[in-house]
Amino acid sequence: NFEEWSKARALAERRLPAWRRLLALARHGEGLADAGGGPDAAGEGSSVAGGRPDAVREAPDAVREAPDAVREAPDAGGALDAVSGSPDAAGGGLDAVREAPGAVGGGPDTVREAPGAAGGRSDAVKEVQPQIQAVAANRSLLATTDPVPDLAGKLADALRAALADAEDRHARTHDEEWQRLSSAESWRTIGPEARAGILGRLRIEKASKGATGTEQEVLESLERISLDGWRTRTAALPRLFADARAEADRFVEPAVRHVKLTSSTLRSPEDVKEWVEATERELLDRIRHGPVVVG
Repeated sequence: NFEEWSKARALAERRLPAWRRLLALARHGEGLADAGGGPDAAGEGSSVAGGRPDAVREAPDAVREAPDAVREAPDAGGALDAVSGSPDAAGGGLDAVREAPGAVGGGPDTVREAPGAAGGRSDAVKEVQPQIQAVAANRSLLATTDPVPDLAGKLADALRAALADAEDRHARTHDEEWQRLSSAESWRTIGPEARAGILGRLRIEKASKGATGTEQEVLESLERISLDGWRTRTAALPRLFADARAEADRFVEPAVRHVKLTSSTLRSPEDVKEWVEATERELLDRIRHGPVVVG
């Protein structure tokens, strides 16, 4: 009846903000879901994308059950569509979880090669994804027990730990490259203003994940720098610091040029001698035109 429908709609509207946040966390968790890698992980993802897998049918009762009277109520205002996963009303809805590349076993190799701790976090994400589908399919936001807080908490915990790992890897790489740059003669020679100018132009800085104590803070941190963004930033640091070294070298000696030695596979003493002779000829030829820095 209309009274029951009105109560259901009011309940759904109260729970929708947390539901949207859960879906946003799930999208950021897609990369973690791939961390397990391998055919089994891909198979699970394909099953989830294809329909109602066992994992969904076996979801906890609190996730599955909603009053029949509420499920069958008329939906004049559209609130119940949002509960069942409408993309427009729920910020991407079920499709964002079902169809995203990360949900079906894809994703970058850098994620698959993550340390063992990432496997536990990916398991948590894989466990939550089908339950999110079950909430949408069964309109479980209308159930007496709200299923969202528990699911969001599990996702937030996994993503919080992944952010901490990403920040740690970034900081360690930054510190290693900074130590290498600081030991360069040209960097020690130039003044503080020149150093600051170089760092500013190249935008070299140590990134921070910021506060991640709450689910909203975890989401805001990921919106600033996603897990893919952390990997990209960390991978770029060696090149950026090398560019900073090159600028410092040119500041001290404008004519200096950087030379990257030719790489080669050496299988015998003769190979070594040939490579040394060829490298010597190249360096002698380059140095006739001015000072060089070997990189």
